[in-house]
Amino acid sequence: MALTQRLEFRQSQSLVMTPQLMQAIKLLQLSNLDLSAFVEEELERNPLLARASDGPEAPVAGEPAAERAEYADTGSYGEDGGGEPSDMAAGSSGDGFAAGVVSALLEGRSVPDAVRRSSWIGARAVQVLGDTEGLPTRAQLEEAGL
Repeated sequence: MALTQRLEFRQSQSLVMTPQLMQAIKLLQLSNLDLSAFVEEELERNPLLARASDGPEAPVAGEPAAERAEYADTGSYGEDGGGEPSDMAAGSSGDGFAAGVVSALLEGRSVPDAVRRSSWIGARAVQVLGDTEGLPTRAQLEEAGL
């Protein structure tokens, strides 16, 4: 009768699809118009939801957008003073927007709060050069009330 010792280690990883994660994935696949329609449907369906009024109302799908004020920008973009701001930060603003939506929904925040957070992050991202320099830290999100 021989006795032997043996050490065995097993590791596994799995992704749990919570309702919030499934909703986040669904919302990220929607176009801007479809997302607006979804928000409108949710506002009509749920009497406890209300549209936030932090300034001018966001355009509703199918309605004409308000005219924008004209402005002149005397600054320069890029290291050589050339280029357009949209050329510099188009990818980072979209990534920031997506990160804002997903992070807010995973925290259990409402869709309007998620859109507010993601818009704020996207706006920050276009103000700096680079992919991640404009993304906020957790402390900056809390300081901004997002």
